Amino acid sequence: MTPEDFAAHCFQNGVNIERIEATVGLLTLSKRFQAGSNQGFTEAESDIGVIYYAPQTQAGSTWGTDGGSVGGHAAMLSGMMRMNRSGVSKRWLAKLAKCRHAQNIKTLKIPLPVFASECSESRQAFANLQPVLV
Repeated sequence: MTPEDFAAHCFQNGVNIERIEATVGLLTLSKRFQAGSNQGFTEAESDIGVIYYAPQTQAGSTWGTDGGSVGGHAAMLSGMMRMNRSGVSKRWLAKLAKCRHAQNIKTLKIPLPVFASECSESRQAFANLQPVLV
């Protein structure tokens, strides 16, 4: 699975790409659901299972609050599923970090490229943004 497809899956299914540490090959995903809900737990576990598609290029493991461990009980009580994977390809994670940044910009509906300094139009658009008090 490409980093772009991975990020799209996470974005479409409400999975938070919580942590990317490309220098050590570590990835953390999380997803919230209604605490105590068997259906919510099952759906979250299914959605967050995409972590197994992150390619490992060195020794590592996958751990967290899935149904295959005692952490699953903690997830059921808290309503928070979290999975970690180590040994993930550093290059793949670096590409994922760029995709995640692009997804965050889409979520915020700010029409800017990944880095505002990439073109003068983006710098101008960024300079013209007005703060909105909520």
